[in-house]
Amino acid sequence: MKKIFLKFKRGFSCFIGLFFRLFKIKKNRIYFISNHGRFSCNPKAFFEFLYNNHKEEFDFYYCLNQKMCIGDDVKQAKFKTIKDFYYFYTSKYIISNQRLDKRYKKKKGQIYIQTWHGGPIPMKAIEGAVWNANKKDLEQAKKEGKSINALTVGSDDILSYYKKYFFCGGEFLNFGTPRYDTLINATKDNFIDAKKALGLPIDKEIVLIAPTFKNDHNIKRDLLDNKKIIDFFKEELNKEVVICYRFHPFLLEETQKLTIDNAINLTQVDDGDLVVFASDYIVTDFSSIIVDGLFAKKKCVCFSNYFEEYQQTDRDLWIDFDKFPFKFCKNEDELLSELKNLEKYDYEKIIKKVYKDYGITETGHASEKLYEYLKNYENKPK
Repeated sequence: MKKIFLKFKRGFSCFIGLFFRLFKIKKNRIYFISNHGRFSCNPKAFFEFLYNNHKEEFDFYYCLNQKMCIGDDVKQAKFKTIKDFYYFYTSKYIISNQRLDKRYKKKKGQIYIQTWHGGPIPMKAIEGAVWNANKKDLEQAKKEGKSINALTVGSDDILSYYKKYFFCGGEFLNFGTPRYDTLINATKDNFIDAKKALGLPIDKEIVLIAPTFKNDHNIKRDLLDNKKIIDFFKEELNKEVVICYRFHPFLLEETQKLTIDNAINLTQVDDGDLVVFASDYIVTDFSSIIVDGLFAKKKCVCFSNYFEEYQQTDRDLWIDFDKFPFKFCKNEDELLSELKNLEKYDYEKIIKKVYKDYGITETGHASEKLYEYLKNYENKPK
């Protein structure tokens, strides 16, 4: 019965999509979607820039699974609802950080900007470079990619990889990504506000453990000895810390069944950048959150005790950890030692070197440049 219902639901969604394709496009309507209905990432950052600086120029819609106070005149609806389909097919501009579902197909006259969700330093293989990717997903990505008008990127290195492996039928905008504007321009007040928003103590330092997605969903393997870390900070650095975990959003259901001793689970928080802001230390394996932390000048370290296994079972790594400014640790003793060493790092010097090594094009003004791109799109030579 459940399978029949799901088939009916998919069929009905396809019909609704075809129906709304007949509706006229609203000239200034702009549709935002991030992570299948979360208020996060590049679409969030670009929305906030436009709403704060060019509010009168657009009719705003954001696909959100939970109603949020982001503006009285901002229309909202849940992902894959009739209302969501209506606003998708009547919007002039589409801003997304993910591949569009196959029931959402851009039509003639719409401008589709893909911002993706990684950072400006290539960490691990994506899209066409993933050797064990699902063939159906890849075929859908190829079809969907043909409809992209432009893809934002934040470095020369990322650009070279995306040209080879990211299915994009449009142009590449190598002037940075919207959410890196917020990371680059963040202040200490932003960091304090983030702690308050998440209910975290201001008088303690936050150690964020944020492992990347794994195909086997074995999140227990990513749990560390939290008490040992807390005791280490107190004894070696004379610091009171709170341990927080943030797993990949795709693993939210698994984390809800998990008990994490001596730590707080922040996986349910929509905005990953808010979690980065609230953190003082970031520990991850192969996630691009380490790059986010670098640009926000957080104390970062890479750690995994299954480096080789990950490449054999999940995907290849693009990052050269010998070139990367943060040490890669393969056991907890190495990790603790490096957490102590982080106190000596010169972050201004590190960031300057990273800009040179990877050809970083992030300037803190990507949203402004993307706005100018959209406004001038109709006058571009075809």
